[in-house]
Amino acid sequence: MRALAHGFTELRAHPWRALLSGISLCIGVLAVVAIFTISAVTAEVFIAVAEQRQGRAVTAVGDLTVAQVTPERVRSALAAAAPLTDAGGAAAIVGNPTQRTGVAHWDGLDPGEPLALQPVTLVAGDLDDVRRLPILSGRWLNTHAEFPVELVVNQAGAQRWGGPGTTLAVLATVDQPAVRATIVGVVADGEGESTIFASLPALLHLRPTILTGTTSRILLHHSGGDMAFLNAVGERMVRAAGGDPQALGLHRGDQVEHLLQQLASQRFAFLTVALIALLVSALGILNIGLASVHERTRELVIRRAVGATRGALVGQVLTAAVLVGLLAAVVAVLTAWLGVEWWVPRRIDAATAIETPTLPWNAVLWGITAAAATSVVGSLIPALVAARLDVATALRD
Repeated sequence: MRALAHGFTELRAHPWRALLSGISLCIGVLAVVAIFTISAVTAEVFIAVAEQRQGRAVTAVGDLTVAQVTPERVRSALAAAAPLTDAGGAAAIVGNPTQRTGVAHWDGLDPGEPLALQPVTLVAGDLDDVRRLPILSGRWLNTHAEFPVELVVNQAGAQRWGGPGTTLAVLATVDQPAVRATIVGVVADGEGESTIFASLPALLHLRPTILTGTTSRILLHHSGGDMAFLNAVGERMVRAAGGDPQALGLHRGDQVEHLLQQLASQRFAFLTVALIALLVSALGILNIGLASVHERTRELVIRRAVGATRGALVGQVLTAAVLVGLLAAVVAVLTAWLGVEWWVPRRIDAATAIETPTLPWNAVLWGITAAAATSVVGSLIPALVAARLDVATALRD
């Protein structure tokens, strides 16, 4: 407690010197805190886009090749994925119609007029759990029912066709009329082009030949990332659908791991710059500390003469430096927190899959550690110099 009291006394005795040291140190600490914080925010942005388009970590993709896709085979395949879904994972089957699909508003449908070309992705299972597809309005498809035909559109699709409750005509086969379908939701899928997701079992029930001659995809997600387990589940699904498991060709489809490796390399480069800034701060503290010891030689010698130990003098100098460092860390952390909690959310579009970030605790921990370590390193030499002052020589002078 005595060292702490002397530390505060030293700060009050030289407030401007302490302020300059704190500002110098705050810049370096803020660089460290900002790097960890920006890395976390940037990672969320890139990972959100990747998980929208390819799937969450870890997502495996394989081929489902069967002679004829039927609602019964789709149900059997999804039921065979029970070991995965029971373990907290998700499975989906995705396909694209054999012919190019046309779409029009049901109320304005003219029998003699061709429909507008519009890609439609057929979905069965829990694609919204495999990929990051936040619902902006309405709900996700009921992909386990054969009626009615439901649609979900992305943001561009909602602008083109309308939102939940809109009825569309979907032409999915050449020799049969268009199917009536209803939009039940709008999702953010990370695509700028108009996209429509349709219930695969419902369309198969009405148009059994919609996937004739095409290869559907099996998407399997589990955060554990055990590819052997996912491959075994994929083979179960293919066998249940009447296909050949040897043609599955399951492979990892998400890009999250690759993105994290790239971000780690960038963070290391930025941390190098931050360490240089901290080194400059330490040199500044060292310079100020040596000057302070030189100016206060008589005061320190008198303290030694009246009984203060060398350890007490070292503790006094180091305590004052650590207090400056902690104050600088508090300012840096509060600045970063304000940026993350107030500034960053205002820059994120609400209609995205990006989750609102928070200040990472590792940034706070490393900021405080960097401040304390830099303060001690920069003040250690002045503290040792103060402790080794020769009392007799100084008193004679």
